[in-house]
Amino acid sequence: MKDLSNLKKQIAIHEGYEPRVYKCTNGYDTIGYGFAIKDLVMDREVADLILDGKINNIIKSIGNHDDWSE
Repeated sequence: MKDLSNLKKQIAIHEGYEPRVYKCTNGYDTIGYGFAIKDLVMDREVADLILDGKINNIIKSIGNHDDWSE
C-alpha cells in the first residue's frame, strides 16, 4: 500500500482538527479533520473504541470500583 502520511499531513494542515462538532463553511455539522457528519458511516471497530474511551473516562471520573465486575 502506498505511504499516505504526507497526504494526511497536508489534509490535517489544510482542514485543521476539531474534536467537537462544528458548522463548516457550507453549514454542515462537521468533526475531526473536516468530516461532514452527514457523510460518515461508523465502523463497529470505531464505535467500540469510542465506547471503551467513554467507559474509561467515566471510571476515572468517579473512581475505580472493583465490585462492578461481579
